Amino acid sequence: SSQTRGTGQKRKPDKLRITFLLKDLASNGGGNRVIGQHAQYLIDAGHTVTLIGLPEPRLKLRSRLRLLRNGRLRASIEPYRARVEKISDHFKSLVGYLEVLPDHRPIKESDIPASDAIIATWWETAEWMGNFTGQNGNCIHFAQDYEVFPYLPQERVLSVYDRKFPTIAVSGWVKKQLEENHSNPHVTVVNNTVDTDFFAPKSRDYASRFTVGTLLAPSPRKRSFFALDVLRQIHNLGIDIGFVAFGQDKHSFEIPEWVKFFENPKQTQIPEIFSSCDVWLFTSESEGFGLPILEAMACGTPVLATEAGAAIDLIDGMNGKILSYDAKEFVREVIKLHESSDKLHAFSASARRTAKQKSTISSSKEFENALLQMCGSITTRSFLSESPESSSTRRSSK
Repeated sequence: SSQTRGTGQKRKPDKLRITFLLKDLASNGGGNRVIGQHAQYLIDAGHTVTLIGLPEPRLKLRSRLRLLRNGRLRASIEPYRARVEKISDHFKSLVGYLEVLPDHRPIKESDIPASDAIIATWWETAEWMGNFTGQNGNCIHFAQDYEVFPYLPQERVLSVYDRKFPTIAVSGWVKKQLEENHSNPHVTVVNNTVDTDFFAPKSRDYASRFTVGTLLAPSPRKRSFFALDVLRQIHNLGIDIGFVAFGQDKHSFEIPEWVKFFENPKQTQIPEIFSSCDVWLFTSESEGFGLPILEAMACGTPVLATEAGAAIDLIDGMNGKILSYDAKEFVREVIKLHESSDKLHAFSASARRTAKQKSTISSSKEFENALLQMCGSITTRSFLSESPESSSTRRSSK
């Protein structure tokens, strides 16, 4: 119905009431950036948008005492209410649409205004959503990763995915996990984007030293040790090739002296790092999206990647290659590009075109279209009323 619940007023059938459920309001990470981007687009498109989130949790006594011992008296006695206003930079322009709960607790259905789409943005918010009746709107899961991480309660996370909520996934890799591991047939892919004005090619002298770059991160699933192994094998060939890497902490790895490492670079420096490289290595074992793939491409740097994240969505063989977890295979493809400047130039131009095609506006438009289709074609009450198959039962049946 196009009638607004409880008001008697008519609204346009293509304009939705959309509520985002947020766990971490303070994070400036990429996940909140994407949520803020889509929310702003939906507001500008005329939809009614609400973002509901939690305040920071009250500090436990032990934490307060630790702050006090460290000389941070003000932080140790700071009133709880003052913490409510700490929100991500990505939500600063959306404060008029943001509702912060008075307590740090699970979001309840009674907290949510009448909506057409209720969007969980993290496994825990999807778990809360699983307790809803469906009376306040269609429940949709925005999956920015397959969040079965070792530090999380995995049985609970798997149980959330077993609900088979209608889902918008940021990559084909996430969609594949939900389909293969949870038999969810209701997954639509909407890729993330990057700012192609910010991530843009800098002046590059192709006659200068050929350079290979990669990101080094301590998380095991990033497989940075594999990337370093590839770099060592290339270096051992004795060819005049340069090596560049960046990351948060150089002490997490034994980085050879012949690798130029940028520790915790400024955001403005990152496009210059990508642009200084002729090829970029992406070696993650699992990844929700893998923004470095698209950031490198936007800078005109082709990518050699494993099939994690958005690699299978973005890399087509003309802007990079998708490879197996075989270091020798990565080495061979690097050498091929090193030996053919014509192929390198063509790959570079194609990489930039791929990134340009993934504009912020087109991504948010796809997100909007997915919501319109889901709200017009599905009723989530059936997803809420069914008890999910237990993860242990599902695994044992395979």
